[in-house]
Amino acid sequence: MLAAGANAGAAVGEKAAAIVSSVSGEEILASIINSQEGDATGNTGQANANTSALKFAKGDSTVANLAQEAAKAAAVAGGIALRSLVKGGKLAANNNDDDKVVKAVGISAVNKLLGAVEEIVKKTVKNVLEKVKQEVDKARDLKAAVK
Repeated sequence: MLAAGANAGAAVGEKAAAIVSSVSGEEILASIINSQEGDATGNTGQANANTSALKFAKGDSTVANLAQEAAKAAAVAGGIALRSLVKGGKLAANNNDDDKVVKAVGISAVNKLLGAVEEIVKKTVKNVLEKVKQEVDKARDLKAAVK
Protein backbone atom coordinates (compact mmCIF):
# COMPACT_ATOMS: atom_id res chain seq x y z
CA MET A 1 0.00 0.00 0.00
CA LEU A 2 2.86 2.36 0.79
CA ALA A 3 5.28 0.91 -1.73
CA ALA A 4 6.97 3.52 -3.89
CA GLY A 5 6.08 2.82 -7.52
CA ALA A 6 5.33 -0.85 -6.91
CA ASN A 7 2.28 -3.04 -6.57
CA ALA A 8 1.32 -4.00 -3.07
CA GLY A 9 1.24 -7.54 -1.79
CA ALA A 10 -1.92 -9.62 -1.65
CA ALA A 11 -4.74 -8.65 0.71
CA VAL A 12 -3.03 -5.39 1.64
CA GLY A 13 -6.37 -3.58 1.88
CA GLU A 14 -7.68 -5.66 4.77
CA LYS A 15 -4.38 -5.39 6.65
CA ALA A 16 -4.28 -1.64 6.18
CA ALA A 17 -7.91 -1.35 7.28
CA ALA A 18 -7.11 -3.28 10.46
CA ILE A 19 -4.14 -1.01 11.18
CA VAL A 20 -6.06 2.23 10.62
CA SER A 21 -9.03 1.04 12.68
CA SER A 22 -6.72 0.17 15.59
CA VAL A 23 -5.50 3.75 16.13
CA SER A 24 -7.14 7.06 16.96
CA GLY A 25 -6.86 10.29 15.06
CA GLU A 26 -4.79 11.72 17.91
CA GLU A 27 -2.29 8.88 17.54
CA ILE A 28 -2.09 9.45 13.79
CA LEU A 29 -1.52 13.17 14.33
CA ALA A 30 1.15 12.52 16.97
CA SER A 31 3.00 10.14 14.65
CA ILE A 32 3.03 12.79 11.92
CA ILE A 33 4.20 15.50 14.32
CA ASN A 34 7.01 13.25 15.57
CA SER A 35 8.40 12.85 12.03
CA GLN A 36 11.70 14.61 11.41
CA GLU A 37 12.70 16.68 8.39
CA GLY A 38 15.26 14.06 7.38
CA ASP A 39 12.51 11.45 7.15
CA ALA A 40 11.41 12.99 3.84
CA THR A 41 14.04 10.87 2.09
CA GLY A 42 11.81 7.84 2.55
CA ASN A 43 12.34 4.46 4.14
CA THR A 44 15.64 2.72 3.56
CA GLY A 45 15.87 -0.75 4.96
CA GLN A 46 13.33 -2.62 7.03
CA ALA A 47 10.68 -0.66 8.89
CA ASN A 48 10.95 -0.78 12.67
CA ALA A 49 9.47 0.89 15.75
CA ASN A 50 11.35 4.11 14.90
CA THR A 51 10.06 4.36 11.32
CA SER A 52 8.07 7.59 11.14
CA ALA A 53 4.79 8.40 9.41
CA LEU A 54 6.68 10.57 6.92
CA LYS A 55 8.99 7.69 6.00
CA PHE A 56 5.96 5.47 5.45
CA ALA A 57 4.33 8.19 3.33
CA LYS A 58 7.44 8.44 1.14
CA GLY A 59 7.44 4.66 0.83
CA ASP A 60 10.07 2.12 -0.10
CA SER A 61 10.75 0.40 -3.38
CA THR A 62 10.74 -2.94 -1.57
CA VAL A 63 7.33 -3.92 -0.21
CA ALA A 64 8.89 -6.43 2.21
CA ASN A 65 10.81 -3.61 3.92
CA LEU A 66 7.55 -1.90 4.87
CA ALA A 67 5.63 -4.99 5.96
CA GLN A 68 7.25 -5.43 9.35
CA GLU A 69 5.50 -6.36 12.60
CA ALA A 70 7.77 -4.00 14.57
CA ALA A 71 6.35 -0.94 12.82
CA LYS A 72 4.03 1.19 14.94
CA ALA A 73 0.41 1.16 13.79
CA ALA A 74 0.08 4.92 14.29
CA ALA A 75 3.09 5.58 12.04
CA VAL A 76 1.70 3.32 9.32
CA ALA A 77 -1.73 4.98 9.57
CA GLY A 78 -0.05 8.40 9.54
CA GLY A 79 1.81 7.45 6.38
CA ILE A 80 -1.43 6.33 4.77
CA ALA A 81 -3.11 9.61 5.73
CA LEU A 82 -0.22 11.73 4.47
CA ARG A 83 -0.01 9.91 1.16
CA SER A 84 -3.79 10.22 0.75
CA LEU A 85 -3.64 13.99 1.32
CA VAL A 86 -0.77 14.76 -1.05
CA LYS A 87 -1.66 15.77 -4.59
CA GLY A 88 -0.61 12.88 -6.78
CA GLY A 89 -0.18 10.60 -3.78
CA LYS A 90 -1.06 7.01 -4.64
CA LEU A 91 -1.79 4.07 -2.43
CA ALA A 92 -0.71 0.82 -4.09
CA ALA A 93 -3.19 -2.02 -4.43
CA ASN A 94 -2.79 -5.68 -5.35
CA ASN A 95 -5.70 -5.72 -7.81
CA ASN A 96 -8.82 -3.76 -8.79
CA ASP A 97 -10.97 -5.19 -6.00
CA ASP A 98 -8.30 -4.35 -3.44
CA ASP A 99 -8.01 -0.85 -4.93
CA LYS A 100 -11.45 0.09 -3.59
CA VAL A 101 -10.56 -1.11 -0.10
CA VAL A 102 -7.24 0.76 -0.22
CA LYS A 103 -8.99 4.01 -1.19
CA ALA A 104 -11.49 3.54 1.63
CA VAL A 105 -8.64 2.98 4.09
CA GLY A 106 -6.97 6.18 2.90
CA ILE A 107 -10.19 8.11 3.37
CA SER A 108 -10.67 6.62 6.84
CA ALA A 109 -7.13 7.58 7.89
CA VAL A 110 -7.60 11.14 6.62
CA ASN A 111 -10.98 11.46 8.36
CA LYS A 112 -9.47 10.34 11.66
CA LEU A 113 -6.60 12.80 11.25
CA LEU A 114 -8.92 15.68 10.37
CA GLY A 115 -11.16 14.81 13.33
CA ALA A 116 -8.17 15.12 15.66
CA VAL A 117 -7.17 18.46 14.12
CA GLU A 118 -10.77 19.69 14.41
CA GLU A 119 -10.83 18.88 18.14
CA ILE A 120 -7.60 20.81 18.68
CA VAL A 121 -9.01 23.82 16.82
CA LYS A 122 -12.24 23.67 18.86
CA LYS A 123 -10.33 23.55 22.16
CA THR A 124 -8.08 26.41 21.09
CA VAL A 125 -11.00 28.60 20.02
CA LYS A 126 -12.84 27.81 23.27
CA ASN A 127 -9.79 28.78 25.36
CA VAL A 128 -9.27 32.02 23.43
CA LEU A 129 -12.95 32.97 23.74
CA GLU A 130 -12.86 32.29 27.50
CA LYS A 131 -9.83 34.60 27.86
CA VAL A 132 -11.53 37.30 25.78
CA LYS A 133 -14.67 37.02 27.92
CA GLN A 134 -12.60 37.40 31.10
CA GLU A 135 -10.91 40.53 29.73
CA VAL A 136 -14.25 42.01 28.61
CA ASP A 137 -15.72 41.31 32.06
CA LYS A 138 -12.73 43.04 33.70
CA ALA A 139 -13.19 46.06 31.44
CA ARG A 140 -16.90 46.22 32.29
CA ASP A 141 -16.15 46.00 36.02
CA LEU A 142 -13.63 48.86 35.74
CA LYS A 143 -16.11 50.97 33.77
CA ALA A 144 -18.84 50.34 36.38
CA ALA A 145 -16.45 51.27 39.21
CA VAL A 146 -15.56 54.59 37.55
CA LYS A 147 -19.21 55.70 37.34
